[in-house]
Amino acid sequence: GFGTGLNALLTWLHAGDTPIAYTAIEAYPLAPEQISALNYPQVLTDPQATEAFAQLHQAPWDALTPLRPGFTLLKHATTLEAYQPEGTFDLIYYDAFAPNAQPELWSEAVMARLFTWLDPGGIFITYSAKSSVRRGLIQAGFGVEKLPGPPGKREMLRARRPRSPLESE
Repeated sequence: GFGTGLNALLTWLHAGDTPIAYTAIEAYPLAPEQISALNYPQVLTDPQATEAFAQLHQAPWDALTPLRPGFTLLKHATTLEAYQPEGTFDLIYYDAFAPNAQPELWSEAVMARLFTWLDPGGIFITYSAKSSVRRGLIQAGFGVEKLPGPPGKREMLRARRPRSPLESE
């Protein structure tokens, strides 16, 4: 989900001139006081971080919002189960709560559904490296690899939807 907006903020700051149409879903949007308590703009060294963070969180829900040239944001206040994408995506950041906390969001059926949301060649990335998650991604048709995790996390997973049926063989 959109959560704290960290993935959206980092995407904004690192996109350069690459056009980004960022779509997010969030079942439980943070309250304004929770957002103001976050210190991401202070921790990140990019001078754009403070303004970008504010714009991301001030953007209305369920409305396509141009935030800067080449960067649009569409935040949906809904659940993963209820969401119906209008198209497909190049990249999915999957940061649901841990599989043992929300197992229903990590099932093979959910992974199969997310597979259909990606363009051929699209990337699915998650902090979880749990073997059950890896198996679910493989079962859904993804090619999966382990990557070094962020600080405090040994590994994470990157999965890719094959560009063609032949590529997955």
